[in-house]
Amino acid sequence: MYVKELILYYPLTRKPPSLLRVKLNINKEILMDEVRKRMSELFKPIDQQIMMCDDPDEILMLACIMLQSAKDIFDSRLGTEGRKKMFN
Repeated sequence: MYVKELILYYPLTRKPPSLLRVKLNINKEILMDEVRKRMSELFKPIDQQIMMCDDPDEILMLACIMLQSAKDIFDSRLGTEGRKKMFN
């Protein structure tokens, strides 16, 4: 899978190899389909938690903790400036 290659090469060179970039462009549709499938898998437990909420207040409580978790994830992976770009 090309994503794994990108993850392996990128931290070492800080710039993905052009050949890898070409491979990603050629297989962009296949890659995006895989990403969509994986995102769907990752969302299933969240969807189940939403279904378990009994009233609108519980849904708001869940949304608040999810938003805080998303903020923390963006901060740890992208830094404060990256997070601000995601939320704007």
